[in-house]
Amino acid sequence: VHSLAVAAADQFDAEAVVIYTGHNEVGEGRQLLDALPGASATAWRAAATRLHLVGLLSSLLAAEESPAEEVGEYPQPDGGPSYEFHDPSFERAVVARFERELGDAARALRRRGLPVLLVVPSFNHHGLRIRRLSSGSGAELAAELELRAFEHLEAGDVEASLAAALQLREVLPGAGSPWLLASLALDGAGRLPEAEEAAWEAARRNQLGSALTPGVAAAILRVAEQQDLPVADVHARLHREAVGHLPGYDLHWDYVHLNPRGSAAAAAELEASLRSAGIVD
Repeated sequence: VHSLAVAAADQFDAEAVVIYTGHNEVGEGRQLLDALPGASATAWRAAATRLHLVGLLSSLLAAEESPAEEVGEYPQPDGGPSYEFHDPSFERAVVARFERELGDAARALRRRGLPVLLVVPSFNHHGLRIRRLSSGSGAELAAELELRAFEHLEAGDVEASLAAALQLREVLPGAGSPWLLASLALDGAGRLPEAEEAAWEAARRNQLGSALTPGVAAAILRVAEQQDLPVADVHARLHREAVGHLPGYDLHWDYVHLNPRGSAAAAAELEASLRSAGIVD
């Protein structure tokens, strides 16, 4: 992508370059796995994160989780959460490579005298997957609490929904679903900073590409600071444009791809950022 971007900028006589990435394509760095300790187990787990049937495989993933480490500060809970399907060493390797290559690409483009705008991506907070236990200890209670949380949300009783989500967290301490349900309830209660924090925690435990989003977003901000580059915060813009607070299906087709309304919001943020940075008039 680095070489293609530089070649395209030359070919099309670009006046500026916007680098907008950081979604599920970032997690395709499977070649990194060979360099990690316990590569075979990690490869199995990393491959499982990309299967739609991963929920059915959860009972087979019995290896102990190593504690995750913080990878950045865009905004996310203090301390390192544990991961349900995403191996922390895999995430750290992917984010480190992403940050290095993003920095290299930005420097190469700037050497050609091209202004560069970086973009902080967002994702569908409501589209994060819910983990369902099909068997094992706590499966029946987890299913009951999950249903209760949803029913209370639909009825508008956000406090009861939050209580069910917090109880579900005790039953499924390593899962992302309690955090997702809590974020929706907190959003409904108007407790927006807590809702955002819970959504990021759900993302980091989620088995889709958004599991990497917090670390990638932090890496983008670090590169911007190091190279004094302007940033378009599409993440923040989509929050402002969302019907509620957390971006959901009102702005996305699925868990990550923007629909026309979401695309319009992202484009508006890019235009505003390009003008603010003096890249365009």
